[in-house]
Amino acid sequence: MADVLDDSAHIEEEQEEFTRVTQRTKKPRSKIQSTFEHSDLQDSFTTQDLNKLFTELRAMRTEMSNFTKAVMELKTTMAVHIERIDSFDLRLQKIEDKVNEPNRPNQGDLEATICRLELELRDRDQDALINDIEISGIPEVKNEGTFHIIKSVATKLGIDLDERDIVSAERVGAVRAHVEGQAVPRPRNIAVRLVRRAKRDEILREARVRRGCTTSNMDIPGEAKRFYVNEHLTKFNSQLFYKAREFAKNKNWRYVWTRNGTMYARYEHGSERRIRTPT
Repeated sequence: MADVLDDSAHIEEEQEEFTRVTQRTKKPRSKIQSTFEHSDLQDSFTTQDLNKLFTELRAMRTEMSNFTKAVMELKTTMAVHIERIDSFDLRLQKIEDKVNEPNRPNQGDLEATICRLELELRDRDQDALINDIEISGIPEVKNEGTFHIIKSVATKLGIDLDERDIVSAERVGAVRAHVEGQAVPRPRNIAVRLVRRAKRDEILREARVRRGCTTSNMDIPGEAKRFYVNEHLTKFNSQLFYKAREFAKNKNWRYVWTRNGTMYARYEHGSERRIRTPT
């Protein structure tokens, strides 16, 4: 019985020794190999899947690059707009500062200045006509000679006028067409520019003395017509003179006249009043 127990013990010792030897001689597996052996990646990922993944990554990189570029362009555009806004703010601030200036002229002063400048411009325009006269009432015929008419008018007024005293002489305004069945339209006025102002003043003076002169014996076709010689006024002053005469007629003012392009009015007795504006 003791022999049987000894043999069993001896067998167990040999088995334990064999196990220890086997464990020492067995080659250990690497960590990577162990991971792939025990992971689902070895079964689920193929070469085609990896290529697809790399393609998507490259596309994503391209999209990110384009997005970054778009962001940079947006920043540049925003910088330009911000600069323009700053410029507008600066200009607006200057305007506000100018509006709020304590010494800035008010609206009434500005309007008064504009009115004064307009009057000065009108006076200068009238001064440019200082050597001019205007003759009205002379019948108008085709192919007429205006220089000859002016000399005839001067002769009628008792003035010796040479063609060398005349710079220009012409009808002014649009031609008034005659409509059958209606009255003959009034003839256009004749604007005359003279070389010397002294000759112009002489003609005006004699025209005032000889008021009521007509075209009789002036070698002008048609029946005799009364003509008038006046200062040549600008369009504005001519309209103003007409309104002044209408006003004087309605208000029983007796005298309205011009002198050197300036209009005056007087009631009956008293000081004269200069007229420069319609009001």
